[in-house]
Amino acid sequence: MNTHWCPLCLVSNNLDLQSQVKSACNELRVREFHHWSSLEQVQPAAVPLARIILLDFESSRPLSSLETDLIQAVHAKPRDVVVGIGESYPGSTIAQWMKMGMRGYVDKPVNQDSLATAILNANEDCIQLRAAQSEYRLLQMQRTSITTREEEVLQLVVQGVPNKCIATRLDVSQRTIETRRQKIYRKMNANRLVDLIKSLEKLDSLSNLLSTNH
Repeated sequence: MNTHWCPLCLVSNNLDLQSQVKSACNELRVREFHHWSSLEQVQPAAVPLARIILLDFESSRPLSSLETDLIQAVHAKPRDVVVGIGESYPGSTIAQWMKMGMRGYVDKPVNQDSLATAILNANEDCIQLRAAQSEYRLLQMQRTSITTREEEVLQLVVQGVPNKCIATRLDVSQRTIETRRQKIYRKMNANRLVDLIKSLEKLDSLSNLLSTNH
């Protein structure tokens, strides 16, 4: 199987589950697998992009404690793709966890085929999320390179205000506005006004996507 794999992490102190997940990773040829007993032991990612987190919902723990772990995992930085593994939970509880940001769920006792399918689906989600994170980081870097004076011009440019009028408002020459405008285009990798507007809209949409439950 020639699959591009995101790092996969299991959070569980269950040795049998650890063995099952490790076996599935070997079969799927997952390149990077980590195991921790608790979220407190989870190490930060070497690359600030999403990972797959398999989170063991241990039946011996109260529901409130499990949901605290889920919230912590879902809102980690980088944002990760979280898949729960649990048993004897009603559909309403699982549905609530999905609303909280969980992307998949595997019932116990764990079926290897179901586990493999959940891992594959999570990896597809993770790849998409990583692409969004990478694009956002690039656009954000471009956006923050805009100086204060260029920002004044940018705000008026995207409103469709002509260079001459911008020059009047800012009490500078039209040539100065043209120079700043070209610098803005270059920094935002835009050739035209429409490209600039699309980049700014894309930045906003990615920011909203990555700041809400995915």
